Amino acid sequence: SHFFFFCSLSWQYSRVMMSRQVLVPSSHGGIGVPLFTGMQIPNNIALSKLNLKAATEDLAKAKEDISIQVASYFLQVLFNEELVKIARNQVALSQEQLDRKVAFFKNGKASEAEVLEAKSRLAQDQLSLVQAENNHQLALLDLSQLLELPSPEGFQINVPDIDNFSVHLTLPEEVYAQAMMNKPAIKAAQYRLQARTTSIWGVSMRMLSCLMGAI
Repeated sequence: SHFFFFCSLSWQYSRVMMSRQVLVPSSHGGIGVPLFTGMQIPNNIALSKLNLKAATEDLAKAKEDISIQVASYFLQVLFNEELVKIARNQVALSQEQLDRKVAFFKNGKASEAEVLEAKSRLAQDQLSLVQAENNHQLALLDLSQLLELPSPEGFQINVPDIDNFSVHLTLPEEVYAQAMMNKPAIKAAQYRLQARTTSIWGVSMRMLSCLMGAI
């Protein structure tokens, strides 16, 4: 029972970096110097290095997340810009149809109902254009706020030239391999797994130190 109490006490000490040590007398006086500490010091150094690497990868992941978010907002601006162009073309087309219906009505080739229908269609298309322009401005506002610009006034983006843009399709196996080697989230998880393994090994060595101290 005394042995188990001793090991339990040493276990509690190890949680605050005070594991059981085997001491030998010091030639310079004093109580002694540590001869065996269960490899606690190098184990703690290795554990700290792994935790630092994991934290560094967490920072890289945060930067990657921001980059992805910026790209997503950028694509949303491009999408809304295309919707504005489509809405403007539709308004122009509806205006031409209305002008044609009015001319036909004057010549007696179209009824008043057809003219009113053309006016209604034009009004609906104009409303759609206003909504598309508002969505485009909101997308620009979101992107400017994400980029922490002082003001969204005059903020525009350059549309990439897709005519000379080539797409290289990568095999799923290559994507997976690249992700395993380069993705910060995966590397951080790997470092934390190594840290857990190192921590378990350190506990085992501290228990060994406990057993040696009891001999």
